[in-house]
Amino acid sequence: MSIIATDIKTRVLSMLWDKSGGYLNAGLAVSGIEVA
Repeated sequence: MSIIATDIKTRVLSMLWDKSGGYLNAGLAVSGIEVA
């Protein structure tokens, strides 16, 4: 499951990076997912 979780995080980071180009925004999104 860790591999799947890592894949999801990578996809989310890639999507946010492409859309906003903001590293902080991507970091906050990942933090929110981990907390949730």
